[in-house]
Amino acid sequence: MTETVKISGTPHAPTVVSAGEGSDGIHLEDGIHAVQAEWVDMSALRLEEMDECFSAVRGASAVVRNCIFEGAEKVALIGCGDTDWRWAEDGKWVVFENCTFRRGSRRMPEVQSGMSVLLLNCEIEDWCLPERQPSNPKKARGFGAWAHDGGTILAVNCVFRQNFGLLRGGWRFMLADLLGHLGNAWNESGILGVLNPASWLPGPCRGLTASDRGKVKAVRCRKNRWWIRIQGS
Repeated sequence: MTETVKISGTPHAPTVVSAGEGSDGIHLEDGIHAVQAEWVDMSALRLEEMDECFSAVRGASAVVRNCIFEGAEKVALIGCGDTDWRWAEDGKWVVFENCTFRRGSRRMPEVQSGMSVLLLNCEIEDWCLPERQPSNPKKARGFGAWAHDGGTILAVNCVFRQNFGLLRGGWRFMLADLLGHLGNAWNESGILGVLNPASWLPGPCRGLTASDRGKVKAVRCRKNRWWIRIQGS
């Protein structure tokens, strides 16, 4: 039987994100924020018309409850990764409680720049989706939740689910995704990164992972495919 996480409360109707290059669904900066019962769906947009469903950057911390984020190439970004803003982001945090991240390519969520995320009773579903993944080989890599560059993720009572097979996108898609991850490993750690066996993990398998001084921990988390990796469990 497939495990599910119940969303307590009812999210609003899907937010219609205006088409336009670089558009975010919810974008937070500077200060402590509260987000409740929002549903951001970017499925109707072309990849070039969107950025993230959700972002918390440049000094933002937040508590996010009962929300759904879906349909984007990049679903949720925590920390912008710019060295000029590292001072403002280091030590900031985001709590996602009873939230769903689904039907995207990557960043479900991605945590970097010394920020921390708590995923509590959340569902991460159908990352590395072929129709949401760019054709550019430099960007063609997918993953679920990922911490790097000093970021941390604690996942408690979460479900990591893939509703399609490992080769849904075909061999060419899998190869492009793998080359993207190897390129990122080279950028992070050079030849040692490429030689690390973890760098050869295909995107559809990357449920919860960490690299480059990132840390992840999973407590009472489940998965519906044996090949999904939940690191730190």
